[in-house]
Amino acid sequence: MGRNANGVFYEAKCEGADGVIARVNAENVVQQIYPCATAQQIGGGCKLTTAPAAAAPAPAGGRP
Repeated sequence: MGRNANGVFYEAKCEGADGVIARVNAENVVQQIYPCATAQQIGGGCKLTTAPAAAAPAPAGGRP
């Protein structure tokens, strides 16, 4: 999502769950977790869309 003097911000969301924004430091250690419901001030808030109900199956035989 971005970074500032406080760290780097990442958004995550799982299917069927509310998303979060995590702030990590320069050593990639999580410093704080913000629920999306209260994180509108961070980078414009959460942007991830809902995961599809079912993903398309992988093609037989691997890559074309």
